[in-house]
Amino acid sequence: MKINCPACDSAVDKLIFQAKDLRLRTSREMFNIVRCVNCGFIFLNPRPAKDEVINFYPSNFNQEPPTLIHKIWSACVAPIENSIIRIIKNYKKSGKLLDIGCGNGRFLSLMQKLGFDVWGCELNLNSKDFAPKFLEGRIFYNELSKCNFAAKSFDVVIMIQSLEHVNQLDELFTEIRRIIKDDGIVFIYVPNMEFFEFRLFGPYYYNLEAPRHLYCFTRRSISKLLSRHGFKVDRFFRKHPLEIFSSPTSLHYGLWSYWEDKNILKNKAFKRLTFFPLVIIGSILRFFLFFEEQSSTVVCNKD
Repeated sequence: MKINCPACDSAVDKLIFQAKDLRLRTSREMFNIVRCVNCGFIFLNPRPAKDEVINFYPSNFNQEPPTLIHKIWSACVAPIENSIIRIIKNYKKSGKLLDIGCGNGRFLSLMQKLGFDVWGCELNLNSKDFAPKFLEGRIFYNELSKCNFAAKSFDVVIMIQSLEHVNQLDELFTEIRRIIKDDGIVFIYVPNMEFFEFRLFGPYYYNLEAPRHLYCFTRRSISKLLSRHGFKVDRFFRKHPLEIFSSPTSLHYGLWSYWEDKNILKNKAFKRLTFFPLVIIGSILRFFLFFEEQSSTVVCNKD
């Protein structure tokens, strides 16, 4: 499905490169990553229709497997989650909170323990199998506009690595404006496509994740998108120092995606042997490129 630029509605864009689903391998299709000629916004175009998107999510997408890699990921992401909590609590100590694209409810569980009245919405029905029982009835497995939340009922709306998955941005932000209180905040955390690994790997970058990620955000493009939909940026936040250890396997993923796709290297034993050395090298690179933001973190309000 061909679309106009989500940030400025221009119909003119330019192909940057084509990418495949190298991460989850749900399809062999090539997807166009384009840049808007008018405003520079980077997005997938054309893209799967709304009812086709679920085909690119495996049934266990939101499962937390008891594997070594997942344990490494959990340890790396915990300080970042704590940083997100501190940011939110600097604005709101308590209140009604909505997590859009809440997955298996991991972050909702954390916020509920801190006293927030938590609610979530998630489009992937399979996520229900991995959500804790105590969140049953608090997560709606539907689009936000069909959840029928009351107007001006939420103090906090959060989107943690979910905005890039949303098919209808106009519909989403219209509904957020309706359900959030006048003094409420919207917290957004998305991959930053100005990060050096995106520039280095292009179509092989870990966080590109075509076709599940429909947009490639930068601070500039987020600001323009929010302004178009009646929100103003209150503040962009610098990354947590331990973010240099987040997505620790991304360098390994980028290199091996390129080598395998180009038939340069395909030795599975060597791939496993290079895992930890490349994790260490990637962390060192991020340390020396400390001011490179892997993700963009922003809090905004109604304009």
